[in-house]
Amino acid sequence: MSLLGPQWENRRVLDCFAGSGAFGFEALSRGASAVTFVDNHRKTGRHLSDTTAALDVKDRVSLHIGDATTVLKHLSEAGEWFDVLFFDPPYGHDHLAQILPLCSAITAPNGAVVTEHEPNEMLPDSADGLVLSDRRRYGSTAISIYRPTDSAEAHA
Repeated sequence: MSLLGPQWENRRVLDCFAGSGAFGFEALSRGASAVTFVDNHRKTGRHLSDTTAALDVKDRVSLHIGDATTVLKHLSEAGEWFDVLFFDPPYGHDHLAQILPLCSAITAPNGAVVTEHEPNEMLPDSADGLVLSDRRRYGSTAISIYRPTDSAEAHA
């Protein structure tokens, strides 16, 4: 989160492959106005729903259970957009290559797409309106951050 700066107030956040929802709940605690969680496991969805209720943030959270690609397409068709999109898919799969091309349609002009992945996973330097702006390695994890290439086209 520190790579994205200290200002989280009023940001709209997507936490995809949410798992425990740690990223999204942390964003809420820092002042994000809304978080959308996406995960394909119903049990995880129940956990996220329970945590949302326990933290009393139901009015700032939406939850989608389903395949990430399908949900992202649906969010795009619904005109949704986000300031920060966070993806932490299971390692050893090719999820990010399928997902990155869908992100520019739902990324705010000054937004960021943050991907967590294995260090040896080769991600593109650009993907349909997004360009790699930063890549860092932390032991067995790498973080790649993409930003819109043209702010005017990234969110019409």
